[in-house]
Amino acid sequence: MNAFMFKDSHLMVLEVPLLFESKTLLPFCFPTCTIYVENEQILKERLEKRNDPNLESKLKKQMSWKEKVKRSDFSIKNEETIEEAYELFRLAAFVDLENT
Repeated sequence: MNAFMFKDSHLMVLEVPLLFESKTLLPFCFPTCTIYVENEQILKERLEKRNDPNLESKLKKQMSWKEKVKRSDFSIKNEETIEEAYELFRLAAFVDLENT
């Protein structure tokens, strides 16, 4: 799990890989956001860069991105750079917080 704070904000972001699967932290996380990759080729390329010998077993524990999107308060499709994903998330999070 990783935690991030946005500068000049009270917003804290928790990156929890199995949030919906484990349900442990879910009651404390609101709103929830899933950042996902729909394009299988892009996903495969990103996963290969991790060089994680346990990657397949980790992936088997996860529900599909489609199911995570259904359970999330909002979602972001990210098939560009990580910087673009962070910017989209920052904008979406602030818009959502203003409406809660």
